[in-house]
Amino acid sequence: MVKKFFILAILFLSWNPESYARQWLVFFAKDGFFDGALRQSFGHAYVGLIKEDTASKQNLLLACWGFYPKGGLQTSGIVGYMNGSIKNDWNSKREHSFVVEISEFELIACLHLKKIWEHKAYSLRANNCLHFLRNFGQIISRIKLPEGRYLLPSSYLNALRNNNRDIEYKGKINNIIPKAYVVKMKKAKMYSKPKDHPLRKKAWYDFVTKKNKAKLKPQTQH
Repeated sequence: MVKKFFILAILFLSWNPESYARQWLVFFAKDGFFDGALRQSFGHAYVGLIKEDTASKQNLLLACWGFYPKGGLQTSGIVGYMNGSIKNDWNSKREHSFVVEISEFELIACLHLKKIWEHKAYSLRANNCLHFLRNFGQIISRIKLPEGRYLLPSSYLNALRNNNRDIEYKGKINNIIPKAYVVKMKKAKMYSKPKDHPLRKKAWYDFVTKKNKAKLKPQTQH
């Protein structure tokens, strides 16, 4: 009996709840409007990453990224290419969405893909926000991407959902905390400077802005 108890105690102490944390990739789209010949908007597409924090029983909205023409759309970005930029879409409208649960390996792949897009040029015709969203879908092997060309992000997202009803996450993700609130939390592990977890180490540099780093500096000194 004592031996069994000892074995159970060892297993309990060695169990790491972080390894059972869940994560989700969210595809977002919002409807557009017409605003002049050179500033027409057909909507916008962007992605979000949500990570479960098993310790605090919260879900952290790690990122909402969109791909934009840097400094605004110019003629060069319509007829050719111009500098692109990754921006946070924390406050963007979320009129359409498709959610799929992903593995931690796939989450890390998403982080690396975002780094690649930081250096890409923007083209309204060939490299826009919809191409950005589609690229995230391509790294999740079980996602069946829509074929053909789509002008509207909302139309593409609807087609994406229809193609993947069997893997769409239909559960409710409770207690989603955006980054803006997380940085105010003294015990938010994903936003304290990491030492042990490689994903947290990567997330620290990817998700925390310089402004927020300054706020967190007192709590990250060890």
